[in-house]
Amino acid sequence: MGREAEWTKAATKEEFYKQVDKWLERRKKQIGEVHIPQLGVWPPDPRVSYVAGLNNELVTQDLIRHYADAIGDKNPLWRNEEYARRTRWGGIIAPPTFMDCIAPTFIGSGRDYPRGMRPLVAGAKRRWFQVMRPGDKIHCIDRYLGVEEKKKEDRPYRLFVETTRRTYINQREEVVAIADSPIVTVAAGTLEDTGSAYPFRERPKYSQEELDRIHHAYEKETRRGAEVLFWEDVAAGDELTPIVAGPLDPTDSVAFMAAIQYVPAFGLKWDIIKADPTWCTVNPETGEYHFGDETHLVDWIARLRVGANAYGLAAMSEGLLCHMICNWMGDDGFLKRLECRQRRLNHLGDVSWMKGKVTKKYTDNGEHLVDLELYCENQANIIHMDGSATVRLLSRETVNE
Repeated sequence: MGREAEWTKAATKEEFYKQVDKWLERRKKQIGEVHIPQLGVWPPDPRVSYVAGLNNELVTQDLIRHYADAIGDKNPLWRNEEYARRTRWGGIIAPPTFMDCIAPTFIGSGRDYPRGMRPLVAGAKRRWFQVMRPGDKIHCIDRYLGVEEKKKEDRPYRLFVETTRRTYINQREEVVAIADSPIVTVAAGTLEDTGSAYPFRERPKYSQEELDRIHHAYEKETRRGAEVLFWEDVAAGDELTPIVAGPLDPTDSVAFMAAIQYVPAFGLKWDIIKADPTWCTVNPETGEYHFGDETHLVDWIARLRVGANAYGLAAMSEGLLCHMICNWMGDDGFLKRLECRQRRLNHLGDVSWMKGKVTKKYTDNGEHLVDLELYCENQANIIHMDGSATVRLLSRETVNE
């Protein structure tokens, strides 16, 4: 069944690392390979990352709203036609990170990992060149950029970073966005060998005062909206107004996974499991396979796969940082770049506070730009994601010309 015969469970650590070396050589030969993900092709091709392929090609008002709902974003620019018609865009547009609805940025060159290798999305480097609008038809081109082993003498496991570039192109053959997706993979024969790669943490219990603070932040969230943020009014050190998300629970993760069509069900799910069961986990109660991706929903699967409780999707945290940026820059800003790095797991039960500040303002090729420093911080003041962004703002100088 699929790759099950090739990647059998290694009896010894030496045998396991021989499998890893074989996997590494195969990956190196794939560098530069191009794949064009297709929509609706079935059964899936196990040579490509079918769980993160082309899920939707048509940008619709409904799909945009579903994505905005999945990251808790009430911005009328994404959902209210009458409001959006009065903006510079002349109608509804999609949030920048909506690209995950078309084809998720978290991709690899396939799921053919030996048993004992544990991939983890490391964030993404995204660049935008124009907005997506209802009516657009998007296709993608993927290029495998390569794999690098991160060596460290005292590390009790091997660590690899492999990167794929996904380019989003509209019906006019214009490049809309580009995303480089690094996947960090821990290669260890057992969970014990991973050391502190995925430290286990008990789920927190919140006081009513702490919950009131979270709910108050939800209710008082502000958006700049139609009020223009001019480049001249921004200074290095300015802080973005934080937003909150959590405590993270399975319905939050399900909302996001459903919006971006992360996994199919029943017979379609079985086709994927059959193509590559090494990505799956056997339920000790039923004996049936479960998607490894249920690490985002189910504690026992997460514990079996990574030795931790279930945790949130990195792309959701990136969407939340984008949500905060769009609140700050208003309807007239344009997000040109967002680079995020997942530093820790964001476990179910955690609360995330998205925060940021201005680090630089400058002009380049006639554009008035601002650089931002960003991070997601949980209730224990642990940063589980950080990153940077570049925003283009209007200038009084050019508006008045």
